[in-house]
Amino acid sequence: MLAEDKVKHFFVNAVVVISVTLMLLGLGFEPIPAYTASVFLAAGLSIGKEYGDSRAVGNKWDWWDICYDILGIIIGICSSISTLYLSKYLISLL
Repeated sequence: MLAEDKVKHFFVNAVVVISVTLMLLGLGFEPIPAYTASVFLAAGLSIGKEYGDSRAVGNKWDWWDICYDILGIIIGICSSISTLYLSKYLISLL
């Protein structure tokens, strides 16, 4: 079974990417800069968390956490792209 920690890494990154991307798009950013900013933010948070974990007594850097972070980022990008194109399609139907 998948560790609860890995599931959290995955979902937090997916939610960060989706939320930040959609917020930036709503503020008028072009898609590529919005995706880029959300990916860098999520990656920075992930690396920062792992660094903090590695400095804590009795803890270590976990590359599997980073792998789940990356997977969450990828799924977040795919989800936000799908949402963007679905919303544009639905608006065009009106």
